Amino acid sequence: MRRPAGVIIAAIILGVIALFGIFAEVTALGVAIFYHSPVIPNLPFIRPLLVVTNGLLLLFFLFCAWTVVGLFRMQGWARIAIAVIGGIVGFFALMMGVLMLWASRFTQYLPPGPQSGLAQTALTALAGFYFVIALVGIWWLVYFNRERVRAAFAGFRPLSADSVAVMPPGAWGAVPEPRTPGWRIVIMVWAWLMLVCAVLFPVVFWLHAPMFIFGIVLHGAAGAAAFVVLWLVEIYLGVGLLRKWKPAWYVALLFQAFGVLNLVSFLVPGVWAGYEAYQQALMNQWGLPTFGPGSPMMFDQRPFLVVGFVFGAVVVVLITWALIKRREDYLGARLAEV
Repeated sequence: MRRPAGVIIAAIILGVIALFGIFAEVTALGVAIFYHSPVIPNLPFIRPLLVVTNGLLLLFFLFCAWTVVGLFRMQGWARIAIAVIGGIVGFFALMMGVLMLWASRFTQYLPPGPQSGLAQTALTALAGFYFVIALVGIWWLVYFNRERVRAAFAGFRPLSADSVAVMPPGAWGAVPEPRTPGWRIVIMVWAWLMLVCAVLFPVVFWLHAPMFIFGIVLHGAAGAAAFVVLWLVEIYLGVGLLRKWKPAWYVALLFQAFGVLNLVSFLVPGVWAGYEAYQQALMNQWGLPTFGPGSPMMFDQRPFLVVGFVFGAVVVVLITWALIKRREDYLGARLAEV
């Protein structure tokens, strides 16, 4: 029995949300445990409260990631789990959207200037984002309680290894084989994440942001060209990995090697300081408050950058291993469970 396409789409969206959520909560936990700053109130209960809160949220996002695996395997508990998650997410996202719209009313009391307009635009955009998330949660709640979907989960029986129908090269992978290997799921979520990021790329051109790569800041035409190349590569990889194109497998490995070299370049003396200066320049360009020594907020962003790079390194290793484990999908060899 084949999975409904809606189940696969919902699993991919939940996987992307879980990935970002895990990254955010790992960062927040690291800051709450190891970082000391006047920004965090020096009260006995604040730091333990932050640790407990972010720890519980991290467990929630890890559960979301496990639910993604259960959805691909058409397990009954996963259908109930995503319906519950949808209800929770829909409720809180709706409340946050209303709160952001309410808060945007108070921007009129800020001093006149570009920062006042920027604050109102940011709050309105956040409200729209939360409303979209609320719609996704409501969709999960309704869709996974439909009779047809409940029957699909109840009647799903994994095929034996001898009877698994192998997807031919060029198939989109929206409805994979009944016993989708775990590493194939990792590749699919990563491919869809790249396609989602590709949709957001035009925002980069609107912001006129330079690109920082291998310790060099690319401005103007050079930065725009680098963004376009990266944008096209992500679109190609997103489509190619889903359709099991052989060249896409090689390009994906090269892309991972590019990411590794870019991370290693930060070990070169002076590159880290250059990146911090690049971040400060972006904040000044967009009218945001600057951080670091001597700034009014006395806030050092270095712990966030360290956690971000460590998380990025883990993701690169995970994706590379998944590509190696599922190379048969792309190189034309006989598909085998690995």
